[in-house]
Amino acid sequence: MLFDKNDKTKPRVGARLIYGNDSDTTEVINGIKNSKIYTSGVLSFAPEESITDAQKIEIIESFEQNLFPGLMKGEYSGYWVEHKDKDRQELHFVFADIHLPTGKALPVYYIGKDFDLVDSWKDLINIDYGLEDPNDPKRKRAYRLKGYEYNGVSTEFGPYRAVSTFVCF
Repeated sequence: MLFDKNDKTKPRVGARLIYGNDSDTTEVINGIKNSKIYTSGVLSFAPEESITDAQKIEIIESFEQNLFPGLMKGEYSGYWVEHKDKDRQELHFVFADIHLPTGKALPVYYIGKDFDLVDSWKDLINIDYGLEDPNDPKRKRAYRLKGYEYNGVSTEFGPYRAVSTFVCF
């Protein structure tokens, strides 16, 4: 997230570490022997939204409290990278899937169990900070699928579908 995709020695343009320690977290992840070693994702904001660094930290800390209830900061390892290389602000995160004091697996996010929790958190943050709702019908857009196949006939474009412009996970 911090480095160029093609050259890992070059910093990525428009990316900066905003929270946590990337080298410590990478070291922890590289030492995990479990099958699932990390969880990553992104919080994406609408192009017209401008939030301060202080607000970003508040949102990040709230998100971590939501994902790691009852855990102290030193019990898990993660970091956040801000990207501004697109038309919108994005906060990318990486968490090691391990409980640091015990060395046991730490499942950060199960979609079947945690989706509603994170979705509700997103709604509260959007209200508290006056952010756009990615589920608002005004934020939907139509698109066509390339290479869509219907009744065995391949077409260049398929039916229109509505998708959310911005998704929080």
